[in-house]
Amino acid sequence: MNNTILIVDDEEGIREIVRELVSDISPNIIEAADGKEAVEKIEQSTPSLIISDYNMPGMDGLELLKHVRELKIAAPVIWITGRGSTELYREAWRFGVYDYFEKPIDFSPFREAVKGALSVHEGVAPVNRPNFMTRLHFTEVSVLVEHGLLKDFKTDCLKAGISINTAINKMIEEHLIKKR
Repeated sequence: MNNTILIVDDEEGIREIVRELVSDISPNIIEAADGKEAVEKIEQSTPSLIISDYNMPGMDGLELLKHVRELKIAAPVIWITGRGSTELYREAWRFGVYDYFEKPIDFSPFREAVKGALSVHEGVAPVNRPNFMTRLHFTEVSVLVEHGLLKDFKTDCLKAGISINTAINKMIEEHLIKKR
């Protein structure tokens, strides 16, 4: 494995920061200023990891990711973005982004993600990093889940003829008894 990292961002300053963050992890770094240039670089030399901005003129990060997947390139992709949204992260999840980071980048977790992505075996289809879901604006996702669960829980309480508070207190007591 050559451990070549492709850094794609339309902002030269961001490419420079990312290059500095990963240069000791892999000395084989290539850069592209946009998605179109990235595709050209990918076709010349298949990278082991692609670190891409999402918001770029022309071909954005999602279009680049789709193109990479159409080429059957198994390199993990890490997104960096200045403007994240739940919908964007769901798309990232759906297309197999290994991880994502919002700008400004938290250096230590970013470096760990890069190391983890490079440890993916060559030729193996990339998968999302295990903690990806917890970073997908989890509160927004959990509100939808909790709403559904709470609705079911409320229905169950009404059927049992007890209040939600009574049911919760009973569950807490049962949990504490099990822990003893």
